[in-house]
Amino acid sequence: MSIPGTKTGFPPEAYEGIVKNFIESLSSGKMTLGPYTQNFEERVAQRVNVRRAVACSSSTAALEMALKVIGVKGKKVLLSALSNPFSVKAVKDSGGIPVLCDVGFDGFLSTVSVRELLADGSVAVAILSYVGIMPNSGLDVIVDVCKEQGVLVIEDASHCFGATRQEKAAGSFGDIGCFSFSEDMPIQCGSGGMLVTNNEDWADKAEKMRDLDIVHNLKNVQEPEGSDWRITEAQAIMGISQVMWADDIIKARQGACALLGKHYEESSLRSKHVHLLVNTEVGGIYYKYMMMLPDGVDKESVCEYMSSRGVEMAADACLNPVHMYFPNDGAVDASTVTGAKRFASQHICLPFYADMSDAEAYTIMHRLEEAVRACR
Repeated sequence: MSIPGTKTGFPPEAYEGIVKNFIESLSSGKMTLGPYTQNFEERVAQRVNVRRAVACSSSTAALEMALKVIGVKGKKVLLSALSNPFSVKAVKDSGGIPVLCDVGFDGFLSTVSVRELLADGSVAVAILSYVGIMPNSGLDVIVDVCKEQGVLVIEDASHCFGATRQEKAAGSFGDIGCFSFSEDMPIQCGSGGMLVTNNEDWADKAEKMRDLDIVHNLKNVQEPEGSDWRITEAQAIMGISQVMWADDIIKARQGACALLGKHYEESSLRSKHVHLLVNTEVGGIYYKYMMMLPDGVDKESVCEYMSSRGVEMAADACLNPVHMYFPNDGAVDASTVTGAKRFASQHICLPFYADMSDAEAYTIMHRLEEAVRACR
């Protein structure tokens, strides 16, 4: 049996509606920021239960817009040490000072690290809702601490559109949130992102910013902060379809998660100190299915063993802690991120996709048992 690392796509039942809307969009002559973009934004805002959603070209663009509309120039922004390096770049490009927070065993922000690093001059904390799973109760602690200190919370929920925790949607826990709709996300539109917020002023600024910051008057004056962060009507059409099918997509992914969980519990992996990093008590959408290898088991050897037995591992959630991408940048301090270093070196991402069969789930866990024994 050959098992791929991941699968993406659209339900075949959605094809007809997508094609119909493509044709209508082509006939209209409106290729960007038209009625389908507005419809996509309205559907996302309704699902997340926020007032406004602003569609853009990527989650990185959404994050940079969020940073600029709240105003981080000259201020410290706390980020997870497992963030995408482009998140650090977005802070720097927005004039902010990135400060790296360590993570706990599960890969989520350490509340201890956040408390220690919050200081006068910090304007925001970017909470990373990781790999399609909402953070544990530490999320509430961080949000509360930030409120007490007057620090804004940016919820980087790039992987998590459709996920919930205690019936509250990802993207709605902070003051402003960001999503990715790139083609490897559970809910996707080929490539795209979204900023979500209840702050009307921030949303208005973001709408202008994504469109080159053009002031639409006779002089067509262009301001410097924005960029071409628009999405096309074609992308919006695909996004609308995915949001419409979101409940079915989420249910299928949760079913695949349950299958892998069942075979994990039936295996000897727990006794070998191979730990699940999947919290099934929250409404996850499960972009990745992560596990943590024990000390003494080489990650690269495990992945090679799995591949040699026909099981392709999914791409790592984090290849390296983010400070490694900025070796000559004194502002990106790596001295306090030991948890992130351990996480990056010992986590693995198993194959995962919505239509996984019971036999595939069994094979994956059985092969992982073999790999852990072989690679000690």
